[in-house]
Amino acid sequence: QTELRCKRYANETDLHSWEFELETTKQELQFLQKKIDMLNFKIMSGNKNDDYYTDQLKIVREKVEKFK
Repeated sequence: QTELRCKRYANETDLHSWEFELETTKQELQFLQKKIDMLNFKIMSGNKNDDYYTDQLKIVREKVEKFK
């Protein structure tokens, strides 16, 4: 009976440990997903800015060519 109690206690301890680890991992996953979303947004914004600056540079070059 004592051995079964020890095994049950060990199992219960493992279960609590795994449940805690699962919750911690879920929180880490949420943090990482937010970070991924933020980086994707920054990349998308950076690409839009790059396109805008490229277009503006093209316009300026065309204007400079007209003055030559």
